[in-house]
Amino acid sequence: MQKRLISESELLKALKIRREILDVLEEEDIVAPRRRRGERIYSAEQLEDVIFAVDLHREMGVNWAGVEVALNMRRRMRQMSRQMEEVFDHIRKHLGCEFSGDDSTE
Repeated sequence: MQKRLISESELLKALKIRREILDVLEEEDIVAPRRRRGERIYSAEQLEDVIFAVDLHREMGVNWAGVEVALNMRRRMRQMSRQMEEVFDHIRKHLGCEFSGDDSTE
């Protein structure tokens, strides 16, 4: 299954932001898009990061360094969530039962 990629022009239009914002995000190593024929190409996850970064900066007044810290924490949380899901899948496979991760004992 091929992941959907979003072109720079699609992203700019959808988010109603200026190209300079993407320049800053790239210069600050907040987002590192791939390039195709000279245009930046973003994955769905990078699109979420751009939305998150722009919201933090615009709506909450967080400077770009703070945005970078918040995004790094968010990325680590995503990674940890994926790792936990792999652990749960492994447990399910080897125990042959459902494991929801829910601690309730009703």
